[in-house]
Amino acid sequence: MVFLHMSEDGQFIPIDLTWNELGLSYLTEDWVLDVDNHPEPVKVRICKITADRITVASVDYSYPADLGTSF
Repeated sequence: MVFLHMSEDGQFIPIDLTWNELGLSYLTEDWVLDVDNHPEPVKVRICKITADRITVASVDYSYPADLGTSF
């Protein structure tokens, strides 16, 4: 799991559970997303990041009908 820490100058720093700073490698990991119409969180992968939005796509084989669906 990765957390974001805001530095004193307003920058966001990704940090893991042991409080180690992470590089961009955390973007390639699978994440979980709570989706309203699913009983459990869906495994997703980050596809696109802009200043106001993060787009993820389902990579959860537990929900094969949603594979590749963007959120």
